[in-house]
Amino acid sequence: MNKIRTWGKSPTILAVTLSLIGGISAPVIAVPSNLAANSVQETEAPSLQVQGDVQLAQNLIGQCRAANRTIDIFSQASVAPGSEALATLQTNARVTLADNGNAGWIGVSSPTNGYVIARYLKACSGNPPVGSNTCRRADVALSIRPNPNTTQGSPIGSVAAGGVVKLTNPEQSQADSTGRTWVRIVTPLSGWVSSGFPEGNLGPRFSCS
Repeated sequence: MNKIRTWGKSPTILAVTLSLIGGISAPVIAVPSNLAANSVQETEAPSLQVQGDVQLAQNLIGQCRAANRTIDIFSQASVAPGSEALATLQTNARVTLADNGNAGWIGVSSPTNGYVIARYLKACSGNPPVGSNTCRRADVALSIRPNPNTTQGSPIGSVAAGGVVKLTNPEQSQADSTGRTWVRIVTPLSGWVSSGFPEGNLGPRFSCS
């Protein structure tokens, strides 16, 4: 009797045993539909999360960020030899993001194309800084160039000796490989002029409209 009760408590073992010795098919154990659905949801959830992260990252392109300290814009996402400093931005100077960032760097499309260290950026708040514009008078005739060097592009205009240029707000300047300093201007044309080595071509700053 004890042996019969033991078999009665183990129908699965009985079915398997009969299948092995007598060719009887073991019963199929059905999986509840809600358990199967849960398994599918758990499998799909990570891919949905990744998709959400990608969508969030794509939204960075075109957004505004501001420098939280003085930073350089580099030609490559690196400070290694061969990556040139294209521009120097002062604290609160704004940039426009050009990609989603990678390995601590992020691309920018404004004020010039290049890469900056992402941790040196902060969110832009409110409107661009408001205040009196700053102008300088050219002590010598100057060429206005599209880039802060003499090798990338021909001059797009010029400023006669005694002419006035209006600087960007905030000011943007950088030195090229020869030690020449370049200053970004908004009038009479948007571009870059050389202030000298590092100064000498432009007079003192003064407020202007």
